[in-house]
Amino acid sequence: MTYAVERGSPWTSQLYLDGVLDSIIKNGGTWANSREGVNLAEVLFYCMKNNLGGIHTINGATGEKFTNGQILQRAVSIARALKSARATETVVVMVRNSEHMSALFYAVLFAGVVPFMMEPRSTEYEIQQFLPLVSPHIIFCEPDRVDIVTKAVEGTDIRVVVADGSSLEKFTLGCSEDIDSFQLTEVRADSTALIQPTSGSTGVPKGAMLTHEGMVMQMPSIWIHHTQFPHPTGIGLLLSTCQWLTHTIIMTSFPVYQVPILMTPLRISAEYIAELAGKYQATWTIIGPSLAAPLGHLATPEQLSSFDRLYVGGSAFSPDTLAPLKDKLPAPGRLLNAYGMTEVHGFIAAGPLGTPLNSVGQIINILDYRLINEKGEIVKEPHEKGELYLKGRCLLKGYLNNEAAYRESVTSDGWLKTGDVFYKDKEDRLFFVNRTKLSFKYLNHHVYPEEIEHVIGTIPGVQQYVVVGADSGPAAAVVLQEGCGVTREDIQQAVNSTLSDYKHLRGGIAIVTSLPTTHTGKVHRANCLQLIQELVGRGECF
Repeated sequence: MTYAVERGSPWTSQLYLDGVLDSIIKNGGTWANSREGVNLAEVLFYCMKNNLGGIHTINGATGEKFTNGQILQRAVSIARALKSARATETVVVMVRNSEHMSALFYAVLFAGVVPFMMEPRSTEYEIQQFLPLVSPHIIFCEPDRVDIVTKAVEGTDIRVVVADGSSLEKFTLGCSEDIDSFQLTEVRADSTALIQPTSGSTGVPKGAMLTHEGMVMQMPSIWIHHTQFPHPTGIGLLLSTCQWLTHTIIMTSFPVYQVPILMTPLRISAEYIAELAGKYQATWTIIGPSLAAPLGHLATPEQLSSFDRLYVGGSAFSPDTLAPLKDKLPAPGRLLNAYGMTEVHGFIAAGPLGTPLNSVGQIINILDYRLINEKGEIVKEPHEKGELYLKGRCLLKGYLNNEAAYRESVTSDGWLKTGDVFYKDKEDRLFFVNRTKLSFKYLNHHVYPEEIEHVIGTIPGVQQYVVVGADSGPAAAVVLQEGCGVTREDIQQAVNSTLSDYKHLRGGIAIVTSLPTTHTGKVHRANCLQLIQELVGRGECF
């Protein structure tokens, strides 16, 4: 039986993982005697150790390349230091993407320590919000955040360690880099591997406890459209920082499938993505809609010519906004809609190449699913709407110190309520409708912000947008591309000519330079509502 498959036939990438797990067991690289018992650290350590000369990290800012062997040597010395420091429970990692982050990421797993992955540029307030939840022994941070982090942990016994070369050398002083003599800490496959911040639609911080088993099961999912292994693609471009699940997926899956990771500690912009992709000939990436849309306008076809897969995910989007990007790729079918969530350790749905961009495709074979309508009944007919429920071994273990949130999200018989409403066609392809928790009432009608946002997103020149419920009706805050010439009247006209009267933006439209985001980088709707209310009061939302 294939390790990861819950239903249907295995993908080639899953069969490859089976071979890796069997080799680990055969060669004594695990305490387990079955595939199900092999933990994430064992898979990563085995695969990197057996490919020491392969390129792991390419620092896009410096051009330096680091092999698996170099990253592994740094990782085992840090892991030894963590064990010596008796950091046996939780640490916070808020480090930008570089060779130091790569080594640190694996070190905590190898040491059996559970990392809480946090936005590297977090403020003092944001850090303090998470400290009672996480109770870390150590916080690893960037040199330019030391003062902020130190102030945030004042009065505690939390140790602050700077994640640069010289500071990590001091931290690991006296700890050997020898790989052959290093012993992984024994942990069960069903135990927590790492804690990922998640906010859902509310922006309320939660820590999703992700398991070794769940992360290993998801490793093949990003290669569903590939058939040659190892080396399914040339170079993967990592655009997300460590608090994002896409970051974790790439850092765990790529070494197993022997794909180099191109990353940078510098701030990401559409212009910089185009530069990196062109310079290093990146072939694979996952990108959010807010960067994908301007990338389509700013990048040249030459800069994008090397991509064989480019996934867009993280939030809903209008396919029309990505038409320029699709046109510049070497083949239109290489732009794909990716749907996943932290609570399932990664991907949820993916369609075959050529799936329409307005569809997330079919539910992947490691998950069972059902659509549940407003009456609580299972949807059976095509095009009937229902909230997506999921079940499988790759669901989260729970929310850290928040049993109530877990019980609210997972039914007593083990179904995860995603909060996302879909319908499916006759080919079982899913089409996103809205999020159940975002709706509000106006004129006795339910208004779903995504429906209005979809229309706003089709307007050329609109870069980012959010719709909330204000006292006088739906209101929008919109970020425009510089010099695009779009006016409030253009936005009003697009909405008024497309949607019913009660969905018109009677609450007003605010043109802003940026939108508030959550700690995971998504639009923070609660703060957007507050912003719009303030702008209405100042007469700037009309």
